[in-house]
Amino acid sequence: MRQLLFNMKLEALRSHRNKLKRGLWIMSNPETENFFNYYNPVNINFGFNKYYLLIKKIVNGNFKRAALFYGRESMKKAGVIDKIKESLDKCVINEYGGILPNPQVSDIEKFVSTCKESYDVIIAVGGGSVIDFAKSAAFLLPQNQSIRSILKDRPENLKNSIPFIAVPTTAGTGSEVTPWASLWDVTKKKYSLSHKKMFPCYAVLDPALTISLPAKVTAYTAFDALSHALEALWSKNSNPVSDVFAFESVSMFVNTYDKLMDNLSDPELRSGMLKTSLYAGLAFSNTKTAAVHSVSYPVTMHFNVPHGEACALLLGEFLLFNKDYIEKSKVDTLCNIFRVKNFSELKEKLANMAQNGGLAVRLSHAGIDADGIDIIVREGFSPDRILNNPRDVTKQDLYLILNNIF
Repeated sequence: MRQLLFNMKLEALRSHRNKLKRGLWIMSNPETENFFNYYNPVNINFGFNKYYLLIKKIVNGNFKRAALFYGRESMKKAGVIDKIKESLDKCVINEYGGILPNPQVSDIEKFVSTCKESYDVIIAVGGGSVIDFAKSAAFLLPQNQSIRSILKDRPENLKNSIPFIAVPTTAGTGSEVTPWASLWDVTKKKYSLSHKKMFPCYAVLDPALTISLPAKVTAYTAFDALSHALEALWSKNSNPVSDVFAFESVSMFVNTYDKLMDNLSDPELRSGMLKTSLYAGLAFSNTKTAAVHSVSYPVTMHFNVPHGEACALLLGEFLLFNKDYIEKSKVDTLCNIFRVKNFSELKEKLANMAQNGGLAVRLSHAGIDADGIDIIVREGFSPDRILNNPRDVTKQDLYLILNNIF
């Protein structure tokens, strides 16, 4: 049985206690804090330029046959994949490179149906798409049901996933600590393959793997992490433990983002942003996201706007839309962290930060015309996400929000 991954000595909790003592964070109603559940079983390993040693410690002596997934050739050319293979001298490894962004249900289906090998561990080195593809494969290979039947029927009684190790090379998705994967089909519809048995066994986080990320990728993955943290805070499923991680993530984002955009090769800043993503992942792994993510999906699939940039486009408007439905203590705390007086100022601050990172701050800047708004409204209501929003969103509401940022 996996050990509980929530360690009370985690840096986030220590920081949280210190901030409580200074009166910076005011937590929610004590009556609601008496009834909550938090669960996350991922064994988290963090170290600078230690990824291959950490993976070796996990794999050698414990596993014999591994599938190693990665994306485009950048990790291969940088020597990362070969270094991992060389360190795993006691394990047979098969490579699966070239995993594309926004993994397709059909591609997962094809891999699972044609895979003839028997693996006792699966490793993913890459961004969220690579991790989600490999996480899906690790979960689906042992099952007797197809991915489409699982997506349709959502059965509870399924076999355990193949042990899975997630090694993120971007700082934003948090997929290394969540129990779901974002998948797409040919009609550009987004699905969430989700099950409690999909949590990775291990997350290996190494800031050195993110140092080569260009400025714009750094910016939009950072805003993805920020969106995870903020939506975890105002999700209907938030709880005191998820709030701890979410506030810590927001604080680290504020203290890191601008400095990192000015110095992309700084190891400490890269470490800070990877922790921003990790803590956000630990928060929304229990709460899920809400309206920002729901509406972002058609922005990405129909208009090729990177996911994190789509979230950045929408985040400010949903801050204002949700404001009166978020606990006042959380609103006040967020304003304190961002050093603003109110959410209107916060919206402007976020827009300036996004623009400084080379991100679009209006739909028209992202190449979306007025007809595109109709598409976004038509497909922006993902029930797995939109229903978590603290305030109900109607089509009329969404038209107003999108026109405000057109």
